[in-house]
This record gives sequence, C-alpha cells and structure tokens, in this order.
Amino acid sequence: MFLPIFLFELKYRLKRPATWIYFFLLFLMAFLLVTAAGGGFGTGVNVALGGDGQTVKINAPFSLNIITAVLSVFGVIIASSLMGNPVYRDFEYRTHALFYTTPISKFGYLGGRFLALT
Repeated sequence: MFLPIFLFELKYRLKRPATWIYFFLLFLMAFLLVTAAGGGFGTGVNVALGGDGQTVKINAPFSLNIITAVLSVFGVIIASSLMGNPVYRDFEYRTHALFYTTPISKFGYLGGRFLALT
C-alpha cells in the first residue's frame, strides 16, 4: 500500500501551485544567502557567517553548517504545513474511515504521504 499512496500524493502535490511556490522561495533564500555571504552584491553588503570578525570562507564547514541550519528551520515549517494538508484532506472528504479499516501499516500511510512531499 505504500507505493499507491506515494504515487497518488506525488501526482497531487506536483499539480498544486503551493509546492512550486515553496520550492522557489527556498531556492531563492539559499541563492541570496550564499551570494551575499560570498560577496556577490559588492562591498556595501556585509554578511558574516561567524568567525568573530575573522575571515571565514563561504565553503568552510562552519559556514555551510550555518546555511544549512537556517534553511532547515524554514524547511521544517514548510514540511509541517505541507504534511498537515493530506491528513486534513482525509477527514474533509471522509475517507479516514477507509484508511483505518484497511490493512495498511502506519509506515505505508504516513511514509507514503510524507515521502511524496519531500
């Protein structure tokens, strides 16, 4: 049951404009953060990713860790908003009783839904 739920949710999610808007926002945030930290906007913009005033390269492990952490905070918020929608949709269309009575595992239901969103 994992594969049919996964494919259904993937097809549904790729048709929704919110998916593409969230993707574009995360891509834009990552691009602007890395560009600003790398000095792409000139000398007027000063973005420091740690180092206490010392020079830290943009591809240093510490800088990459900070960039990943900042983007992960926004990614968790987006993932939770996207994951809440399919479960709510089951209750809205009254299909939750069908999922509770069929022999489907927790991993098959939640895993199929969640992995289609990521």
